[in-house]
Amino acid sequence: MHQMTPLLFVCGVILISPTLVQADLDTFGRNDSQQCDVPVDIGPVSMTDGGVNFSIALLPDGEVVGWGSSTSGQTDVPVWMQPATQVVAGGRHVVALLEDGSVECWGLNSYGQIDSPNSLSDAIFIGAGDHHSAAVRADGSVLCWGGNEYGQSLSQPTLMNAIAVACGSQHTLALRSDGTVLCWGDNSHGQSTPPEDLVDVQAIACGGYHSVALKSDGTVVCWGRNNKGQCDSPEGAMFEHIAAGQLHTVGITSDEMLLDWGDNSFSQRIPPEMIFVEPRHVSCGAYHTMVLSAYDGACCVEAECHVVSQPACGNQGGEWHGAGSSCIECDLSVSACCVSTGCSITSIETCIELGGNWLSAGGACVDCPSVCIGDVNNDLVVDIQDLLSVIAAWGNCP
Repeated sequence: MHQMTPLLFVCGVILISPTLVQADLDTFGRNDSQQCDVPVDIGPVSMTDGGVNFSIALLPDGEVVGWGSSTSGQTDVPVWMQPATQVVAGGRHVVALLEDGSVECWGLNSYGQIDSPNSLSDAIFIGAGDHHSAAVRADGSVLCWGGNEYGQSLSQPTLMNAIAVACGSQHTLALRSDGTVLCWGDNSHGQSTPPEDLVDVQAIACGGYHSVALKSDGTVVCWGRNNKGQCDSPEGAMFEHIAAGQLHTVGITSDEMLLDWGDNSFSQRIPPEMIFVEPRHVSCGAYHTMVLSAYDGACCVEAECHVVSQPACGNQGGEWHGAGSSCIECDLSVSACCVSTGCSITSIETCIELGGNWLSAGGACVDCPSVCIGDVNNDLVVDIQDLLSVIAAWGNCP
């Protein structure tokens, strides 16, 4: 069983705690601003989040990438920003926690939601709502800024043991170290009134007007607005991670299944034909969902091969060869093409165009020789004759 880690929701979106993963990203749901069109060259992803009509991702090296609408600059990541350890999306703004404990914000600033206090240098966890932002500090206090029309940004003088924070549209949740939850802000649907007996909480999330808590026994408790069934959590299911959109809720179960409930007006709930292998993290935009799952198998698409998740392979119209498979299990018309700068799986025709050495049908990149040893005599076979030619011209090797 994976260790439960605190999650937080940000304006219809959820964020995993700073325990990062590296996985493949699949998205589905509302796509009116291309918020579900993941950049094709994004590579492994550690963390995701989404706003009203955009998405963001944190890469393993701390870089933040955004796509979708940028009408308020919400996907325009500052070029000067240091590596981040956590990133969250508000309605149309973004908050990033940097390695030194400072916070960087960008996007819409109609309520001062990106004006983080200059004195904030010890943040350990962050959150963002429609137009307010929040940070847990090293001393366990919570600092909020931005919109405060419902008291969602009010300071909480008695709160000194917070470990995570979550923000809904206009309400805020804090998870205490003792497993209890403190809520404040808008309570028009009861979203800021948790059940009196709510204890042993390990993670929290917020939808637009509903709140979600994951308990240490794996059960999920929801409260607040329930007009679309977003608070009707499945009975008997045991969860490890939770996320919430504006009107829907998603979770990863202890047996690594994805379950969701609530609104599906924009197909933001998990399509039944999509099967995720080892889902690592789930997050939600207002009306779209993002799932990180392991790089788990060879996907053969015509004359190319990619190692991706089963859903990603299906989206590409490829043939998936199962978890743990490699590209050598693809069609034998493709193989490893060894070039001086690396290796790719291609057809022999493409490899010749690249000026590379094709390792016969079914070869794998691990079989590529060193830069100095290749098809020296251009007979499309790497063998002892090539090695002898290299030895004979050893002085020409870099």
